[in-house]
Amino acid sequence: MIDRLRGTVLEKKLDGVVMETGGFGLMVYLPGSNLGGIEEGDLTTIYTYLQVKDDGFSLFGFLDEKDRELFLLL
Repeated sequence: MIDRLRGTVLEKKLDGVVMETGGFGLMVYLPGSNLGGIEEGDLTTIYTYLQVKDDGFSLFGFLDEKDRELFLLL
C-alpha cells in the first residue's frame, strides 16, 4: 500500500489534485472537504489509500490520518 505522499501540488481539479513526488505526477482523488485546504504549488503530505479493481487503480487521499481511517471503515 502507498501509505502517504509528500510533494508539490501541480494542478487542482474538481475531484482531486495532481501531485508531483519522486519525479512522478500522480492523480490523487480527494474529498471536497480536503480540496479547500490545498492550493496549486503547495508542498503537502497526503495520506493515501490505493484501490485496485479489475478496471484500474485509484489513489484516494486525505489531509488527516483520521479521515483516511474513517474512509476505510466505510
